[in-house]
Amino acid sequence: MEFTFKYTILVFCVVIFTVLCQDDIQLLRDECLSLEGDMMLGDSISMAKESLLHDVLYDFTFNDMFMIDSNRQRQALYYSPDHLNGSETFPHGPPSPTGGKFSLQLESNSHIRIPSIQQQETMTIKFWMFLTQPSPDDSWKSLLYMQEESTRNSNLEVQLWPSENRLQIRILTSNGVETLDTVANLLPRKWYHIAITTISSKNEALIYINGYLDSSSRVLRGDHQTARQNTSYYFGSHETTRGVYAYIDHIQIFSRQLENAELLPAFSFMQSTKDLFIIHACQSCTYDETELICRSLGSNSLRIHDQETISEYAMCTLEDLYLSEGFNFARIMGWFRPYIKDDDSGTVWIRDLDELRDEQNRSRNKVGLCCRKVL
Repeated sequence: MEFTFKYTILVFCVVIFTVLCQDDIQLLRDECLSLEGDMMLGDSISMAKESLLHDVLYDFTFNDMFMIDSNRQRQALYYSPDHLNGSETFPHGPPSPTGGKFSLQLESNSHIRIPSIQQQETMTIKFWMFLTQPSPDDSWKSLLYMQEESTRNSNLEVQLWPSENRLQIRILTSNGVETLDTVANLLPRKWYHIAITTISSKNEALIYINGYLDSSSRVLRGDHQTARQNTSYYFGSHETTRGVYAYIDHIQIFSRQLENAELLPAFSFMQSTKDLFIIHACQSCTYDETELICRSLGSNSLRIHDQETISEYAMCTLEDLYLSEGFNFARIMGWFRPYIKDDDSGTVWIRDLDELRDEQNRSRNKVGLCCRKVL
């Protein structure tokens, strides 16, 4: 009896303490237990901030053998030579670094269709891609295109270059077709995280690769007005263009622009987008041109006035490249590819090795990379 009474008193005290300290507990959870980005636990358990999950129109993980949208339980259609649909299984491959069980396998004559997406002022699509093999011929390969369901006009296409694995975005504007190419040259048989954002009111398009803003266009000629009508998203082959040989995983479509933390893949071996350590300055430029570009980069990696005192970047040294993540990041992004055959553009300028060379050597064209200064 005495034990029961003491136990009751203890429970009562715990309840009173919880009620009185509820605000402090909530503050502790917000301050100490919040997550900056997604975290994957075990097989497919995802922990994330609630703010990172809003405005998700579609979310496909391909972890099941059926093409089910895990966000709204709606199906996408898969088309192959056998005309499979969403009620049947699909060719699958290994999962992406943040995936669960499977990815979608695409070949040159297959594609998937995600139907009835109402275009918004701002749209973002992000996904993982793994090129299973280089292009077998010198022709363009279709990766993604968006087609208005009423007119069947393609207002945006993403294709793979014929001779190298760079991406090109083609956007339909009032003046015709505008193009935007990536600097990164995607290596075969490696996973890449790709995000594409279009903002109609600003006539703007942005491409992120592995969380890094690879290319952007803020001066698209003409008004790129996105019609607020249903649009189908296709991955793979086009009516007139053969598709890429690739695995695709975890497709997400948002009606907004994403934050840096949302663009950075979980457990990525890449650098943080919140603190860019290395910046691609130019693919083929002289020593002096590289130095000038690096001096003109601000804290957000955008160009500023040519004032060395306020620049946070300088031409990379040997230590920056080889004793940090710089070299590995540049290699994965394909920045060391030759710009012109039989020249030096496949090599990189290294400040502590090249600054003392003569004028003739400094006039060669090489890859220019800028690294954040170590304070």
